[in-house]
Amino acid sequence: MTSPHISSVVDFSSIRSAFPYIKIFRGKRFVFKLGGELCENKSTLNQIMEQIALLSLFGIKVVIIHGGGKHATELGERLGYRSAFVSGRRVTSEEMIEVAKMSFAGVLNSDLVASMNALGISAFGIGGADFGLIKAHRRPPVVIHDDRVDEEREVDFGFVADVDGVNLEALESLMSLDSVPIIASLVADSEGNILNINADTLAAELAIAMKASKLIQLTGVDGVMSDLNDPGSLISVLTVAETEKLVKDPSISGGMIPKLSNAIRALKGGVDQVHVISGTKADAILQEIFTNEGSGTMIVAE
Repeated sequence: MTSPHISSVVDFSSIRSAFPYIKIFRGKRFVFKLGGELCENKSTLNQIMEQIALLSLFGIKVVIIHGGGKHATELGERLGYRSAFVSGRRVTSEEMIEVAKMSFAGVLNSDLVASMNALGISAFGIGGADFGLIKAHRRPPVVIHDDRVDEEREVDFGFVADVDGVNLEALESLMSLDSVPIIASLVADSEGNILNINADTLAAELAIAMKASKLIQLTGVDGVMSDLNDPGSLISVLTVAETEKLVKDPSISGGMIPKLSNAIRALKGGVDQVHVISGTKADAILQEIFTNEGSGTMIVAE
């Protein structure tokens, strides 16, 4: 009888071609950033978790950081609170931070842990506030370019955090466990106030601190596109210099800006490679990691 999670048809040629990569990456550390919108479709979530579980079985140390923006927005609306955004970043009101706690640390984190455990891989859920993992402060008002009005203005992002540092002792303790940490994008300041943090930012900071080989940003698109309306415009490889130019390009907007900005931050901080790939396409993660062709966009230092 075959396992319910394993196809009865095995492509041994694919396994052989992946073998050199498996040897190279065994024992390495990979950080996955999973957008909250990918957590809401059960079949999408399951195929993502199956791929990450396989990497864990290959001896790769994986950490998952997740957001939950779409879920929090919809939950907030059901409770009578509307969300505001500036240049792809959420403005978190006092009401919305309570919604974020329910959404990120509650519903989504529990679902992700349960999905991984169901695959036979031990996982545990925490937030950035647990174990004092992330040291942070509430962001003061900042001047930012507002895409909606195409001008600079001062914005108070509310209960949103900027990172001061990572508790390396706590991080290494988590990494020493034979289990997959699944971390919600919530942190606390020195006074015990819970703050929202951009999940891409949190993933980049943790990837730098744990000296990760790869930071893998899973999105709803195939990768970085030169033209969002043209599926054939996928950019397979970018350097930091090229990415810095793209961030300033008006064709790149919304949620992709913080992804690329944090990719630059991670690479300059010592992460070997950053990948922006689809979380919705079957086997996109495995194809990106175990083939020369890849499936999305790989960003390298130079």
